[in-house]
Amino acid sequence: MPKLRHFFSLLAFIACHAAAPLAMSDRVERLQIYPVHYGTNSLNVNGREVMIVKGAYKTETAAGGDQYFVLARQGAVWQLARHGLGGHDSTMITTAPHTGEDAIVSLYFMIPKVRGPQVSDLYLLVADRQFQNSIPEVTPVEFTLYVLERRNDDFGILYFRTVQKETAKEQYCSADLALYRELKIPLPYSGDERNYGCN
Repeated sequence: MPKLRHFFSLLAFIACHAAAPLAMSDRVERLQIYPVHYGTNSLNVNGREVMIVKGAYKTETAAGGDQYFVLARQGAVWQLARHGLGGHDSTMITTAPHTGEDAIVSLYFMIPKVRGPQVSDLYLLVADRQFQNSIPEVTPVEFTLYVLERRNDDFGILYFRTVQKETAKEQYCSADLALYRELKIPLPYSGDERNYGCN
């Protein structure tokens, strides 16, 4: 009888852990950053031609950033991907680095670490810091991981579907520092986190 109880306890433990959702850090650990330069970036995602276009949005203040469009070939047409299932304005994805050290929105395109002849999926990781009063203040950070998909309906809408959302364990004055400390994403401007002012 004790052996039987032990057996059922073991089954319950396995079932519990099998059903537990992956933490954001575990998901991101299975991915690697896909480097995107300014201009056009071409890759093959599961047999589909995909293009990422990156440009800089300049202003007279520190409020500029990088903007991205993601397109996939559908016959003779290049279709724009939506961020979520939003409208026309959701086809542009924008960072908000501000002065660099107190980034508001940071993002990375990512692909699986295990790669065959072609990339199986294209992911988008976004860190968004919701400040209330001033940009440099320490605030909560929300991580969102998306994957590029084509909606299975008559229109074949291309979009980044939300895979997981998670709030950072700590609060930060920089989205980049949050990504570095909690998801092990390298710092973009300096390898020394003391330069990011959230200590």
